[in-house]
Amino acid sequence: MHIGETRSLCFLSRLDDARRATRYFRHAVQSLFPPTVCDLLELAVSEALTNIIRHGYGLASDQPIGLEIHHRGTTLELILEDAAAVSFNPMEAPLPRLDVERIQDLPEGGWGVYLIRQAMDEITYVRAGNRNRLRLCKRLPDSLAAAIPPACVAFRETQTAALAAAVDTLRRELTLSEQSTREMAEELSTAYESLNIFYTFSRDVSTLTSEGVLCGKIVDNAMVSAEASWGILRLCTPMGFRLTASAGNLPVLPEAVLAVDADALENAVAAALQEQVTRDAAGNPVMGLPIAGMDRLLGVLLLGRRAGRNNFSAGDAKLARALADQAGISLENQRMVREVLDARLARQELDIAHQLQQQLYPRQLPQIPGLNLFAQGIAARQVGGDYLAFLTRRDPDGSLDFIIADAMGKGMSAAFFSILTHITCRSILDLDPVSPPGKILTAFNRIMTPDFERFGMYMTVLYGRVDTRHSVLTYASAGHCPPLLTLPDGTTSALETVDFMMGVEADLIYQERSLPFPPGARLLVYTDGFTDVTDSQGNMRGLAPLVQSWGKLAPLPLADACRELINQALAAAAEGGLQDDIALLAIEHQAAGGQGG
Repeated sequence: MHIGETRSLCFLSRLDDARRATRYFRHAVQSLFPPTVCDLLELAVSEALTNIIRHGYGLASDQPIGLEIHHRGTTLELILEDAAAVSFNPMEAPLPRLDVERIQDLPEGGWGVYLIRQAMDEITYVRAGNRNRLRLCKRLPDSLAAAIPPACVAFRETQTAALAAAVDTLRRELTLSEQSTREMAEELSTAYESLNIFYTFSRDVSTLTSEGVLCGKIVDNAMVSAEASWGILRLCTPMGFRLTASAGNLPVLPEAVLAVDADALENAVAAALQEQVTRDAAGNPVMGLPIAGMDRLLGVLLLGRRAGRNNFSAGDAKLARALADQAGISLENQRMVREVLDARLARQELDIAHQLQQQLYPRQLPQIPGLNLFAQGIAARQVGGDYLAFLTRRDPDGSLDFIIADAMGKGMSAAFFSILTHITCRSILDLDPVSPPGKILTAFNRIMTPDFERFGMYMTVLYGRVDTRHSVLTYASAGHCPPLLTLPDGTTSALETVDFMMGVEADLIYQERSLPFPPGARLLVYTDGFTDVTDSQGNMRGLAPLVQSWGKLAPLPLADACRELINQALAAAAEGGLQDDIALLAIEHQAAGGQGG
């Protein structure tokens, strides 16, 4: 899951479905926590669901349970909702007594509550109306920040000014004594030589685009500047420090100095990072210098001298540090250039994906006698994971197939699976045009589940068929939002959809449902962007307002009614912006002599 992402799931109070929901939760969070933490969280969720089913619903298998997973950036939030008359609040339930002298005296009950409290960092329970809402929060592990600092040309000017000030100080002290004059002259010569190296390095690295070549240049110039016999550069990674470049006859260094672990390495060169000197295994001088960005450590530069050479002087350390600071700026600038190029390439790829996805939406609706159709989709980003289509078969029999799908997430990954949906569904229908919706959905899930599991994705799908000759609607659902049916007398209801989403199990068999679809009836199929949209206060719109709006819009022409629903969803999300893709398609069985709208 990514920061800001939300995943939701609705299922019935069956223990098998609770097991699948627990697996779904484990797949969603396994990239955010270590395996042992994931095991503990999975057990806690399983215990919470089992308590709801066994004690809340009394093992009734036809009651609803809702599960929502939110990635808040620093915390993972899990919300469980149910309509049980008996509430389950882990914060009020008694814990088992642990202050017993013998193991056999431990109580049997209460361990599920104890497990939930141990696994979670924050637990809250609220009962609103006839619904129970249990909120479980777990803090995410700390991660290395990835901020992009700006280029700092002034940094180089600061170092140049510092060197110039040092040279002026040396000039003033030349008059103190003849001995001091000779010593100062030598240091002045070294300063000018190092300053020349500094500017030559700045000029050379400004044109380098390879990180490996740049790091090699840093080590070579640092060795010349500090008159070192060898040099090692290690750059930071999320997993620790990695050896990036080295030069010279490397000595045997203490194990801690060459450790891959970031904490061990920083402790080993802590004194060196203060421009002091440590020693290698043979007692020879080793100087450590930080390669720093604007707000983080980029790496560590180690410089050393062979046996018999003098220790590093304060001047050696200062000049090497100036070079290390310039190296930090160069590495940051190189990373910024690389990220700008990557962003430009990603933008081009996004434009191509947008054009490709737009081709998938129906541009010209099929002309089916007796049917009036509408379809439209709007992506929250430039590309999205919603897919919809009207499908005509090779052997037309007065019927029309339709499909609507919603891949988890947004952006390129979701768009990729919407394109796969288009290809797979068309292929199944072309190979077996007489298959009923349930069989088509079952084959679709069997083909796609390996790819879903490989990429950690899930998808809700609703596939249906309208038969105008017999006035029948047949559909099968893979965890999709319930479609809305308005009958000629104006009554509107949400149709039943209880089967699991795709990507959970490859061998699921999807059942289909058939019901009358008389002339004058209307069907609305949509994605959860219409029901999950939130206002400025964070309140979710939900299903009830959509059902009410669709019923009130029944007197309008079909196209006008659908556009009004879209406008209502966009208006509800106006302050915070559209957070999820929205898509809908509608079918009206026209009465004799009716006009399309």
